[in-house]
Amino acid sequence: MKTVFVNIGTSGDYFNLGDANCSPRDFVDSRLARQCWTSPIEDDVTHIVFGGGGMLMAPCLNYLKRLGDARGYLEGLHYHGIQLAIWGAGLNTPFDGGVMAQFAKVLNRFSLVGIRDKSFAREHGFDWVPCASCMLPEFGQPHPAIGREIPVLGYFQDPGLHYLLPQHYALPRKGWRLISNRDRRMDLGYLVNAMDRSQVFVTDSYHGAYWAALRNHPKIVLYGDLGARMATGLPFALPHARTPDELAVMIRYGVEKPAPAGFLETCRSANFMFKHRLLAAGFCLDNEKF
Repeated sequence: MKTVFVNIGTSGDYFNLGDANCSPRDFVDSRLARQCWTSPIEDDVTHIVFGGGGMLMAPCLNYLKRLGDARGYLEGLHYHGIQLAIWGAGLNTPFDGGVMAQFAKVLNRFSLVGIRDKSFAREHGFDWVPCASCMLPEFGQPHPAIGREIPVLGYFQDPGLHYLLPQHYALPRKGWRLISNRDRRMDLGYLVNAMDRSQVFVTDSYHGAYWAALRNHPKIVLYGDLGARMATGLPFALPHARTPDELAVMIRYGVEKPAPAGFLETCRSANFMFKHRLLAAGFCLDNEKF
């Protein structure tokens, strides 16, 4: 038996810190095969695990349909002995009801489905399994015994925000620290360290909001339409600023609203249980890891 983990990944000119750190394979056994979702599946593969990242988007839906047409996977889970699962993947952009229904129809043909977006999972009867990046050791490390000397930390995926946002506020530019999720020079440890030292964390990224919640950051603010869309998968609401003026008010006067107590443990438990469900279903994983 051969298991392959498929996700958006990072390759060539494309880099995204979230996509680089969300494959469940890294927390199961790094010796298992991992590949980008645009790559063809080898003929000797018997089990495929999709996730994590924002794979529930139109290009990936088309990919799954092509995969089904080429190999018959989606017409019968045991065609050629193939089993499929989706682990901790989620929405990447809002869809109308018709596209959502198409996704639900495709996912219903999988052996196991764990979706990071709680509302989508609940609506279509799937398990809620948050992004497996919660298993990374960076999120379980003790909080440093230092003050929060960074007034505002911005973590964005829209490159334009890095240059436009600070000029809208009375805060001096030096009061901001801006980080792009496309910056190859940055690793997760650097971002978590900066989060722990910031008073306000502003983001338009799903992983930005999720990771800050895992670290129990006291003041997380979603920014813009993109930020609102990307955080729909979280099982609780966060403050959302639609305009620069709204953001300025939230930075100065917004109340602290951290994630519910025990959020990290809740996310890790959901992933641990899903991993054992995969083992019980016959997926070839290293049982000593995780």
